[in-house]
Amino acid sequence: MNTDPTDPTDPIDAAALRARAGVATLVHLPEAESTMDQARALAADPATPLPAAAIADRQLAGRGRRGAAWWQPPGSLAVSLVLDAAAGGGGVRPTWSLACGVALAEAIVALEPALEPRVRWPNDIEVHGAKLAGILVEMVPGGRAIFGIGVNTTGSAADAPTGIGRANATLPHHVDHPVSRQQ
Repeated sequence: MNTDPTDPTDPIDAAALRARAGVATLVHLPEAESTMDQARALAADPATPLPAAAIADRQLAGRGRRGAAWWQPPGSLAVSLVLDAAAGGGGVRPTWSLACGVALAEAIVALEPALEPRVRWPNDIEVHGAKLAGILVEMVPGGRAIFGIGVNTTGSAADAPTGIGRANATLPHHVDHPVSRQQ
């Protein structure tokens, strides 16, 4: 599988994603500074049907907790989900990030059973001590919560900019092939 984000061999099928994931609103962009910014715009509009998702083929300025930089190779999974926070009792709860992390680790194992991803509190997924995925949970006005999720499904950690922080990992490094974002 080619890891070029414009390559049609790893497309996002919006209709299938809506049906399979139960997403009412989906914005799919070839490039975005941050899917969190796109999701924030969706969340600001009370007429946006939820759940909503913003997904980008390439994210240029992803971020983590406390504004930490988040790097990922082009064509990796960069998605932010907008949910009604009232359904979870209102307000961001510390357990939300952990619950999302556990679900993400389980999803990675379902796709690649040989991997042993671990949740690093509060918002990272690591494989062999290197960061493979990140989660960012934020509340926004109007009682909506945004779950930003980035998974390095393509590329090589060797391409990460210097000074990005802890060691990064990519799925191709561990399983010798890119993993479909659609999955």
